[in-house]
Amino acid sequence: MTKSKYPTNIKASPKCILESSSQEVGVGGVEAASLKMTNASGERFTCKHLETGQSRVESEGRLEIVVGEKLEEGQGLTVHTPHGDIDFKVEDGFFKVKATNICFEAEDSIVMKAAKMQIGDEKQTQQIVVAGQKVEYKTKSGNLAAALKTDSTLTAFAGSFVSDQVESLISGVSGGLA
Repeated sequence: MTKSKYPTNIKASPKCILESSSQEVGVGGVEAASLKMTNASGERFTCKHLETGQSRVESEGRLEIVVGEKLEEGQGLTVHTPHGDIDFKVEDGFFKVKATNICFEAEDSIVMKAAKMQIGDEKQTQQIVVAGQKVEYKTKSGNLAAALKTDSTLTAFAGSFVSDQVESLISGVSGGLA
């Protein structure tokens, strides 16, 4: 039997372990190879490739990825998946994206879902442009509903002899459109 020129189960130091062909079952399954590190505070950082084909990067502390410090132009970071989805999940906190300009581009659809949504704020937002060949609004209340005459109170009185008074009341309460 010939000995492999690549040693397995190498221990570089108590704070850094490079391991391959481990039979231990860890988070995600049996590890084909891993690089495990621990700092003085006991926080662990692990890069591992599993026998299932999944690869994992785990950090018990903060993880920062810095790229492009000497890049003159072009993309500094590209995440590419030819098949499958990309999911970001924040259990408790905010997901923030900051840049000079942000562009969401899709061949088919962009869907945003939330119990509450806000576009812009009173201090920074100076202009909102809605552009499209077809724009649809579906609203039952609020100043936009009043302006579009789709407010649920207006539709309840539509065609009655008091519809003008109700419309005037709704516009006054909602502040009308700016």
